[in-house]
Amino acid sequence: MPSALRYDEVDNIRPLTERLFKATKAAGLEVELLIMDDESKGTARTEAIVGELASEGHEVRIHVRRKGQGRGLSSAVLLGFSMAK
Repeated sequence: MPSALRYDEVDNIRPLTERLFKATKAAGLEVELLIMDDESKGTARTEAIVGELASEGHEVRIHVRRKGQGRGLSSAVLLGFSMAK
């Protein structure tokens, strides 16, 4: 990763999701992963990866928060809580 801060999760979304579901399955937990995305440059690819993961049987979905819906971590967390199953 370059020294500049990156918000592009494309490289990490698949391995992180697979590790999460492997660990929760081993623990006997039934979970859902909701990914909140703030329209970064990798959003389209992130949506595609999440779609692939969901089609492979992972309980994962994504919400892309458009610029008019707010910005920042706090509002993303609150929106995620309201959208969680």
